[in-house]
Amino acid sequence: MLRLACCSSLICIVAGLLLWGCTSDRIEPKLEGLVPCDTAAVSFKNDLQPLIQVRCINQGCHCNGCENTTAWPASALWDNFDQLRARALNGKLLENIDGSKSPRMPLNRPQLFLDPCDVDKFRRWIAAGAPNN
Repeated sequence: MLRLACCSSLICIVAGLLLWGCTSDRIEPKLEGLVPCDTAAVSFKNDLQPLIQVRCINQGCHCNGCENTTAWPASALWDNFDQLRARALNGKLLENIDGSKSPRMPLNRPQLFLDPCDVDKFRRWIAAGAPNN
């Protein structure tokens, strides 16, 4: 009987420690190394033009003389700021880069889709009137 009481007491103590240990552990997310999305002062030249260059023009699309230019209307050539701005202001640019309208750009290259922060930068720039800044 004493042995049974000792075993059940030991089991209760171990179970209590395990349960207490599980409920008191807190896992804090590690945020070091993450860069916040800064859309306060979006610059076409510094923030957006490099994205357009890498993801749209250097891929052989959306520029005069590019290998895949024939697939796009003349109004979709991004090496011309005025054409890009017009497409931004009529909503067509954002529809294609945020995926709200098909096809999502860059076409057939999901690894090059803009991340949400970059899409927000385009939104902010367009809301400001798409200045050439």
